[in-house]
Amino acid sequence: MRVRAALTAVVVAVRGRTLDDAARADVARGFEDAILTEGVFGKPRTEWDADYAQYARKKAQASWRLGVASGDESAAAYWREAGHAAPLAGGMVVEGITVAVSGADPAYDEALAGAIALSLRAILKLRESAASRRS
Repeated sequence: MRVRAALTAVVVAVRGRTLDDAARADVARGFEDAILTEGVFGKPRTEWDADYAQYARKKAQASWRLGVASGDESAAAYWREAGHAAPLAGGMVVEGITVAVSGADPAYDEALAGAIALSLRAILKLRESAASRRS
């Protein structure tokens, strides 16, 4: 994997405790309110050749609003309206959990975002399972 500057991840999900809560995300609530965490990994921002944090936010917002991967062809109209010639890959949605990554090749951005989203889903499933066993 060739990293251009940094890997920037924006993780978006509802503040609910279950997968059902995440799947029922209220889009009208607002994208900024749905952000749970953001992180930058790699080189300092002063060494970036582009604003990868902003790209990750744009990808996350597209995926969160549309409910599909930001690079999906069904997102093309959204990206055209935003002034981009083609969809920007790197945002993924898994059962209401949205994660976007930017800073590597778009295919790797998408792969890492998917892996993070699936990992968060696994954590939620394990918590739900443990809670149901205690009940």
